[in-house]
Amino acid sequence: LAAYNSGVGNVNKAIRRAGGTKNYWAIWPYLPAETRGYVPAFIAASYIMEYAPAHNLYPLHPGILYNGIDTVVVRQPVSFDQISEVLGIPINDLKFLNPSYKLGIIPATKDQKYYIQLPRDYIGDFINNEYTIYNYTSTKGIEKEKLLKQIKNIQEQQIHIVKKGESLSTIARKYHCSVNDIKKWNGLRSNTLKIGKRLIIYPRGTSIASNSPSTNRMSDNQPNTATSSTNDNKQHSIYHIVRKGETLALISKRYNCTVSDLMKWNNLQDYTIKVNQKLLIQTSSTIDDSAAAQSNKQVKYKYYTVKEGDTLWDIAQQFDGVTVEDIKKLNNLRSNRISVGQKLKIEVLN
Repeated sequence: LAAYNSGVGNVNKAIRRAGGTKNYWAIWPYLPAETRGYVPAFIAASYIMEYAPAHNLYPLHPGILYNGIDTVVVRQPVSFDQISEVLGIPINDLKFLNPSYKLGIIPATKDQKYYIQLPRDYIGDFINNEYTIYNYTSTKGIEKEKLLKQIKNIQEQQIHIVKKGESLSTIARKYHCSVNDIKKWNGLRSNTLKIGKRLIIYPRGTSIASNSPSTNRMSDNQPNTATSSTNDNKQHSIYHIVRKGETLALISKRYNCTVSDLMKWNNLQDYTIKVNQKLLIQTSSTIDDSAAAQSNKQVKYKYYTVKEGDTLWDIAQQFDGVTVEDIKKLNNLRSNRISVGQKLKIEVLN
C-alpha cells in the first residue's frame, strides 16, 4: 500500500534508512507525509466496514437512487400538491427531485412545455392520469383558476438585490410601494436588511400590488391571529422541545404523525433540528386528549443490567424515544464501551 501511494523508490529508501527492516511502523517515520497518513487511513476504513455494529454504525438506505427516477412532460400548469395527492407521491420527494420549481408550481402552457422528475414507479400513473391531475382541486383549494392566478403573480414579480447603503424605505420609494408591502411580500419581521439579500417586488399596476395596502394593514396589526384562530377551531396544538439525540423520525413516532407533517407544521426546509428547538405538534380533535396526555407524561427512571452481547444501540431500541446519547449523558459515559453486569440508568416515560 505504501509503495502504491508513494512509489517503490520511496519505500525502498525508507527501508534502508530504517536499517533494512520491512515492518511498516518501523519505516513509517521515513515515508512521505501523505503516505504516513494513507496506510493508517486505509486500515481504519477497512476496520470500520468490518466492525461497524460494534460502534453503533448501521447502513441507511440513501432514498431515491438515480436509476429509480425518470422524466415526464408537463403540458398544463400544475402544482406539487395536485401531483402528490392524486398519485400519492410524498411532497418532499417532489421537492427533492425538482428543486428548480421553488414555489412548487410548474407553469406549463400550450406553447411552452416543462419537465418534471418522478420516481420511476409513478411514471405510468402520471401518464394515465395526466388530465385528471391538471383538473384536480387539492385539499389546499388549489385548482386550475387559482393556479393560473399564482403563475401570473410569479410572472409579475421582480427581484431586487440589496446594495450597500439601501434600506427598506429607499427601496420602497424606488418601486412606488410601501415598506409594509415589501415586508409582507418577503416575510420580513424587522426592517434589517443584509447586502446581497434578494427581495421580491411587485411593481405598481400588478394585481398583487394593487391589493396590498388594505391587506397589509390587517397583517401589521394582527400578524398571526388569523392562522392561530383557524388552527384553534380545527386542531389542538402542543409543543415539543427537542432533546439531544432526537430526530424527526423519533418525534413523529411519539406523536403518531409523519415526518412530513412535522416539516409542514414547522416550515422546515430539511430534516435538521437543534437541541431545545420548539416544534409545533398539531393533532385532530379525535386524538386531542391522547396527544396532550402523551406530551404531559411524567419522566421516570429504570435501571437496565447489561447482558452479554448488548450494545448501547440495542439497549436504546428497547425503550421508546431513548437514544444512545441519552444513555451516555445520563450515565456519564465518555465512550460506547459497556461491560456485562453494568447497571445503566434509563429515562423513560411514565
